[in-house]
Formats: sequence, C-alpha cells, structure tokens
Amino acid sequence: MTFHQIRKLSSVLANIPLSLLDCRFPNKKLANGLYHYESLQHVLLTMAPENYLLRFRCSPGFIMKGSKAIACISSKWTDKVPSCLSKYSSEIQAMMNMNMKN
Repeated sequence: MTFHQIRKLSSVLANIPLSLLDCRFPNKKLANGLYHYESLQHVLLTMAPENYLLRFRCSPGFIMKGSKAIACISSKWTDKVPSCLSKYSSEIQAMMNMNMKN
C-alpha cells in the first residue's frame, strides 16, 4: 500500500464513528466566540464520544444567544451551536427590553 493510499484510508476511517452513540463535532467556527473543549487535544477530532460536553464563550462586547454548553447524547447534540451577537445589535436590544418588561 502506498503512502497516498494509507493517507486516504486514514482520512476515511477518521470520519467513521467509533460508537453509534458518537456525535460529529459541529462547525468549528463560532463568529465572535470560542469553543471550550474538554481537552486541547480534542480540537483535531471530528467525532465526539457519548456524554461529551462542549462549552462556548463569546468575545468581550458580545452576548450569547443560545446554550452555553451542549452535550453529545445518543449520537445527537442536545442543542445547536449558539450565536455571539453584539450587545448593541437590535436583536439583543429587543431581548433586553422584553426582559425588563417581565
């Protein structure tokens, strides 16, 4: 087997779940925010094991819309990746106005 064939095979195998309960990591880009993996080494993984907790944090000046953390349960994430919106955006201002009325 050539180096090229081994490399191609390893990339195919890397995307096969080790368990039927694993989850594919969501898109690794979070505009104006960061993913917090359980370990720095996990940044390179394509699949997350069952019960894996993925946390999120927004950059200063941005407010999270959505869950601060999601978990891999039975091959599905418990929620979508959140958004990090400018605290001056109209959507955030509307949310804050609704909270003040309650």
